Amino acid sequence: MTIFLAILPVIVALSFMLVFKQPSGRALCFSWFVATMLCLTVWRMDFAHVAGYSLVGFLSAIDILLIVFGAIMLLNTLKSAGVIDVIGHGFSAVTADRRVQVIIIAWMFGSFMEGAAGFGTPAALAAPLLVGLGFPPVAAVMVALVCNSTSVSFGAAGTPTITAVAVLGSALDACGLSQEAFLHALTVKTALIHSLAGITIPLVAILMTTILCRGKRVFSLRPTWEMLPFAVFSGMAFTVPYYLLARFVGPELPSLLGGGIGLALVVYAAKKSFLIPCNAWGFEDDVPTDLDAGGRQPETRAKISQFEAWMPYVMIALILIVTRLPQLGIKQKIVAVTLTVRNILGIEDLIWSWRYLNNPGIVFMLVALAASCWFKVPAKSLRDICYKTVLSLKNAVLALTTGVALVQLMRYSNVNASGLDSMLSQIAISLKDNFGGCYLCVAPYIGVLGAFVSGSNTVSNTLFAALQFDTARLLALSPVLVVALQSVGGAIGNMTCINNVIAVCTTTGVKGEEGRIILCNLVPTVFYCTMATLIALLIG
Repeated sequence: MTIFLAILPVIVALSFMLVFKQPSGRALCFSWFVATMLCLTVWRMDFAHVAGYSLVGFLSAIDILLIVFGAIMLLNTLKSAGVIDVIGHGFSAVTADRRVQVIIIAWMFGSFMEGAAGFGTPAALAAPLLVGLGFPPVAAVMVALVCNSTSVSFGAAGTPTITAVAVLGSALDACGLSQEAFLHALTVKTALIHSLAGITIPLVAILMTTILCRGKRVFSLRPTWEMLPFAVFSGMAFTVPYYLLARFVGPELPSLLGGGIGLALVVYAAKKSFLIPCNAWGFEDDVPTDLDAGGRQPETRAKISQFEAWMPYVMIALILIVTRLPQLGIKQKIVAVTLTVRNILGIEDLIWSWRYLNNPGIVFMLVALAASCWFKVPAKSLRDICYKTVLSLKNAVLALTTGVALVQLMRYSNVNASGLDSMLSQIAISLKDNFGGCYLCVAPYIGVLGAFVSGSNTVSNTLFAALQFDTARLLALSPVLVVALQSVGGAIGNMTCINNVIAVCTTTGVKGEEGRIILCNLVPTVFYCTMATLIALLIG
C-alpha cells in the first residue's frame, strides 16, 4: 500500500495529462497538492519542512523560466520583424531535391532552432516551411517531429539538461558530488549517446519522405539508399561539432552552434552537389512555384538580407562561447556572482543559490532588444511581444514551479515522524526489484513517457531525473549514465508527444491525422531508444 501512495503523485500527474487532457501546469499543480497532503498525513512531515522544500522548488524554477522567457521573446521579436520568413525563404533556392530539402529544413534548421528556442518551436517552424515548398502536410509533420529529437536535450541553451541537475542539486550535495562536475559529465554522456544514434536520423527522415511521398510509384529503397553518403555526412556535420561543444564548452551551445555549423556545411555541400545523386528526387506532381516557404510572395522580405537575418543567432553563439569557455577566464567571474538564501523558513542547512549572471536567458533578452532596434520594431510592437511572451509562459510557470517542488517533496519526504523511506526511495527500490537486470533498457522509455504526456524534455526531466538517479545508485549503475538515458529518452519522446503533434498539425492545417502520426512515429521512437540503450551498454 505504501508503494502505491509513494507513486500516487506521479500517477495523478500522468493521468491528468494523458487521460483528462489537462495542461502540464494544471496536472503538476494538482500532483504537488496530492504530494503535500501525503507528506503531512501518511509520512507525517511537519508543515515547516513541507513548506520549506516546496519553496526551494519554486525558487529553483526561476533559473529555468528565465531561459524560456528569453528564448520565446527572441523568437517572437524575430517573427515580428520578418526575420524568420527571410531565413525560411533562403532555403528554397538551395536545391530542388526533396530529400536534401528535408535534411536542410527538418534536420539542420530544426536542430538550430531547437538550440535557440526549444519547447516545440523547431517542428512548428520546419513543418510549415516544408508544406510551403510543396511537401504533403502529413509527411511534413511526421518528418519534422522525427528530426526534432537529437538536439532536444540541449534545446533552449541547454534547458532540459540544466533542469535535470537543478532537480538533483540537493541530492548531489548530500552525496558529496559537485553540481558543476555532474553537469559536465551528464552533458558529455548525453551528447555522446545522441551523437552516435543521431547520425542515423537524416537517413530515417529520407526513408520516411520517399515512402510517404512516393505517390503511385512502386515501393523502392533506391531513393534512400543512393542518399546514404549525403545522409551520413549530414548526420556527422551536426553531431560532431555537437559532441565537441558539449565536451569542451557546456550544455548551452551543442544544439545552437552545432546546428549552425552543420547547417552551413550542408547548405554549402548541397549547392556544390557534394555526395548528392545526379537525379534529383521529387514528388510526382511537382510544379515550379514563386511562393516562399510560408506560402507568400517573396517580395515582402526583400528589405532584410540573409546576413542580417542570421546575425542575432551569431551574436548569441559568440556571447555564449565567450562566457562559457573556462580558458577565457570570464566564466569564473560570472559564476562567482551568486544570490544565496540560507536557512529557509528557519530550517537549518536548507539553502537556495542562484548564479543569475550565468543564465542564458539574459543573453537572449539582450539580443532580442538589440534586434528590435536594428530591425526597427516599433516600441508598441515590442511591448506586445513582451506581453505575448508572458502570456505564453502561463503553463510553463505553473508546470516548472510545482514540478520541481513536487520532486523536492518526494525526495525529502524521509524527513518525517513515521519512519518511512522517502517516496522516491520506495519507487526506486520497486524499480530495482522488478527491472534490475535490464534497467538500462527501461531508463530511456521512462524519459519518453514523461515527454509523451507533457510535451517537454524539460518537464520529463523534472518528473523523473531524481527517480532515475536514485534507482541507478541502488543498482550500482552509473547515475550519470542513467540520468543521461532519461534526458535522451525525454528528447526522443518529442517524436510522438501529444502536445507537439497537435501544435504542428495546427500550424500545417492537418486535421484528424494525429493518431496516425503518433502510430507511425512510434517506429523511429523504438529504433532510437534501442540505439541509445546499446550505446549506453557499450560506453558503460
